Amino acid sequence: MPAEGDETEETAAQQRILAHATRPQAVGVRPHEQLQAMEERAVTDGGTTTAKITADRATVHGVLTSETRAAVIAYLADQPHATVDSVAGFVASRTRRSLDTVRISLVHTHLPRLVEAGACTWDRETEDVNATEQTEAFHEIAQFAAMRLEGEDE
Repeated sequence: MPAEGDETEETAAQQRILAHATRPQAVGVRPHEQLQAMEERAVTDGGTTTAKITADRATVHGVLTSETRAAVIAYLADQPHATVDSVAGFVASRTRRSLDTVRISLVHTHLPRLVEAGACTWDRETEDVNATEQTEAFHEIAQFAAMRLEGEDE
């Protein structure tokens, strides 16, 4: 982790993802159209995605349009082996919600949905959260969306 106030390029990229992940309507594109374009670009048109997402579009959309789930994906792309507490700390710092609130929402809502989508694994007993092959694919689609939205904002 970078020292406080020492923002790395990757941290800036993660913040852009979080800032833009929930804004498809802001650029006049319907969510399913945006997702289709992102999938095509990231998976088939020369993107660097090595694992094709096997989840359906609605599942991918549900993962990437949640600020919390997008933050978990960004964290796991950088830290593939984590704990619920470390993920909660990252999400809380990015969303300005209390650590307890984030932890509860992770355990009861977000981690089960991410596991179901194949975006991570989670051991309820040890509280380990780990990236899967799908994590990187979700992350690359989110990064592409953030870059695309940034370009349209300019």
